[in-house]
Amino acid sequence: LLSMVSVASSYLLLATSDKTLHLFAAKPTALDHVAEARTAHEVACVALREVARPSSAMDIDEPAPPPLYAAVGLWTELSVQILAIPSLELVVSELLGSEVIPRSLLFYTAEAKEAADTKEYLLCALGAD
Repeated sequence: LLSMVSVASSYLLLATSDKTLHLFAAKPTALDHVAEARTAHEVACVALREVARPSSAMDIDEPAPPPLYAAVGLWTELSVQILAIPSLELVVSELLGSEVIPRSLLFYTAEAKEAADTKEYLLCALGAD
């Protein structure tokens, strides 16, 4: 059974109730299965980090670049993991502490006047266990 979905650019990240993640690339007439990964625990939430495109590139009829990262919140372990795209390999895992469950994830870019000062964040909404 499908439990969670995240979409960014032309990519879909699906989490199933059997602790499997599936990454698909959307093509004009099909979905290409790009990667699959198993998680140690059931997935509570997922998010894809979309690549920002300069406003000048918005009018170009080219596909958007693929997301760089996926984030996955896990139930039993009460953690958030960041996975590399397209391999879905683990980059980092962060335990959230006891009795809080990740409910929703969102990648956020805080832009600054200078590009070097731009910060990337992963926001995590928490719920009580």
